[in-house]
Amino acid sequence: MGLLEDRRARSGLLADEYGLAHAGLLGQPNRRDIAAMQSRHNIVPDLMNWARQNPVEAGATAVSMSPFEPFATAADVGLSAKDVYDAVQKDDWRGAAISGGLGLASAALPFVGYGAVKAVRGAGKAADLPADPLIAHTNIRPGGLNVADEIGGLPMPSLAISRADHPLTNFGDITLLANKDMAMPSRSTNVWPNDAYTGRQPRGEVDFVDHRSAMKKFANDPKFSHLSDRDYAFHMFDGFEGADRALRTVNAAVEKGLDPKKFASFDDMHREARQVAGYLEDGVGGRGLLDYGETQRLLPQGFTDSGNRKKPKPYTLDNVMREMKRDGAGFAQSEGFNYGPSSFRAAVSPRLGGVADVKKSRGRIVTAAVGKEAIETFDKKYIALVEKVAKASGRDGYQAFDSAAGYMEDLMARRDVSWFEDIPKHLQDDIRDLAKEAAELPTTYFEAKPRRAVGLDEFVGAIVPEKITPETEAILQKHGIDRVFKYGTEEDRIALFKKFPDLMFSVAGAGLLAAPVARGMLADDQQPY
Repeated sequence: MGLLEDRRARSGLLADEYGLAHAGLLGQPNRRDIAAMQSRHNIVPDLMNWARQNPVEAGATAVSMSPFEPFATAADVGLSAKDVYDAVQKDDWRGAAISGGLGLASAALPFVGYGAVKAVRGAGKAADLPADPLIAHTNIRPGGLNVADEIGGLPMPSLAISRADHPLTNFGDITLLANKDMAMPSRSTNVWPNDAYTGRQPRGEVDFVDHRSAMKKFANDPKFSHLSDRDYAFHMFDGFEGADRALRTVNAAVEKGLDPKKFASFDDMHREARQVAGYLEDGVGGRGLLDYGETQRLLPQGFTDSGNRKKPKPYTLDNVMREMKRDGAGFAQSEGFNYGPSSFRAAVSPRLGGVADVKKSRGRIVTAAVGKEAIETFDKKYIALVEKVAKASGRDGYQAFDSAAGYMEDLMARRDVSWFEDIPKHLQDDIRDLAKEAAELPTTYFEAKPRRAVGLDEFVGAIVPEKITPETEAILQKHGIDRVFKYGTEEDRIALFKKFPDLMFSVAGAGLLAAPVARGMLADDQQPY
């Protein structure tokens, strides 16, 4: 162990100090901490920037206290697997940080932890190691990110708690990664052991501040002034965003050579433009409606009893939060749609009350492949039971199935079911048995729902597509999200989660993987869940 102590004393800045901070033992390093490290150890800024952008490699490389010395390698340190195991057994965290020459951050970074795991196992010692850490994240589209930047945050975002190697990638091609604390049960955050189908953020709508003036300016545009439908060209599209995309598509096609004078209507021009420019994502393509006037984002308020549209409110964070709270968006099944067996699972799964409940339910998070058979079997049982309930009610048709599904959810939620026909007791018992089965089903992720507005600056990093626009990148940088990694394929996207070992967690109360060490070294309340 003398060699280990010597190397720890001479080197291992990023392993001992920066790495430990990322392991959660010293806390997430802020800019002041990093500046102090640079000054104290004469570490050049480029080196520290590299460490911040590559925490896995940083934790895996013992860096000399002199910035001019090369990175220490496993051969430099020359530690054996026995040295690694001894360091871990002694709870010598700083010693273990350089174990095997990998400079593992407290032997805790899960995706470089394989080095320590291999060394420990190579020493012939049994180890029960957490091999599938969790990570909290949310996915968002570029347009949604623009709105969040505009109004000052995300109102009640849904967060997925998934395995880090099998993250949720639906609902948006931008992933924002969060600290564990944002996704743990608390007074302000609800967590369920599946997708709870909580309420979504209302989209709102965009319109010109002076619609008439903007449309007049469009009609006078030389590219479009000859069109027969110039006065109502955008009424055929799905709101302002649909019309804006159509105009951006047309302008992108014009830039590629499309002659607008060939067409008698905007509809014909847009149809041809789509063949030339293809489908455009938000913020991509030629110039859009914003060229013709100032816009505003509004929150629709529905209609009066007489059918007149109520005056919309400004789309502010406060107004959106007020509406979502009114609609109970922070609670399960508040989305308002029936997804069949998925909705039933959400309706009957109790909310997790604390970290102890998360620990107890942890084993339910599996890969889609592992859980597929159990879910498919359950879905078949659910459909068969709904059909029996519908038949027993005497109703028929699609509405009978939908009503029977609603009755089953209301029965399990102990809500009033007098609106439905009397159902035989044996079917009610079958519903309760199915609910118990649902509560034990595997899932690919838990849903966490902060019942508050979450600032973009609360997220630690982002995984974004290669085609991300400069405007979207600027928003991330504006809010201090400087750990941004780009992907080209879905496989790349999933692999990039490895860049955030400091956000992975698997031990109750520890914030991260406390260490990939043998079970028995931790107190009972710190065991992996």
